[in-house]
Amino acid sequence: MAKRFIETTIWTGNKWFRKLEPKFKLLWFYLLSICDSVGVWEEDLELAAFIIGFEFDHDITLKIFEDKIKVLNNGKKWWVVDFCNFQYGELKEENINNKPHQSYISLLKKHSLWIDYTKSLQRLKEKDKEKDKEKDKEKQERYIIPPTKLMVCNFCNARENSVDPDQFINFYNSKGWMIGKNKMKDWQSAIYTWEKNKDNKPNKDTEIKPKIKHTAEKGFYDAQ
Repeated sequence: MAKRFIETTIWTGNKWFRKLEPKFKLLWFYLLSICDSVGVWEEDLELAAFIIGFEFDHDITLKIFEDKIKVLNNGKKWWVVDFCNFQYGELKEENINNKPHQSYISLLKKHSLWIDYTKSLQRLKEKDKEKDKEKDKEKQERYIIPPTKLMVCNFCNARENSVDPDQFINFYNSKGWMIGKNKMKDWQSAIYTWEKNKDNKPNKDTEIKPKIKHTAEKGFYDAQ
């Protein structure tokens, strides 16, 4: 008995599937279940309607599934384009020791789909890159825009602290507004940290150290 993987978030995370009418949701699962091991189905909507319990108009069905399937042999067969990518990952001809993958590659070639498969894989990689770019863009949008000197001055004046705005801005400009390995997200919080450091750690540049002189007649050092 063949077994197939299924997307666990298909009901909530897949917007295309979520918008389908119930009968087309059932048809989609039917296609994924009954197609061969590389996603090819010998088109028989009449049998599908009998099994599922709904009638399917051929043209409407093709329109709804147009981005998900490729029609072969003048409509006699349908190919679920991303089936292999989802079920098996990337298939590579050079992996000669992977017998199952080699059998899938042979079947794709038998259906004259190997070139189509490699193109679909490339498109999928490009989509993943675009998604990564979007995620990076969203992360960047969450980072702060560096404050101006006036903003820092106003904030420090309101808090009546001793933080030097120029020193604060120059320090984080030199670090690219990074805190460790992460982008700063809240410069006001950084001000709070500087306040604590000012309170708890004396400034090395302004710290007054005791003067020490040698008193010969006493034979020891006096600190003044």
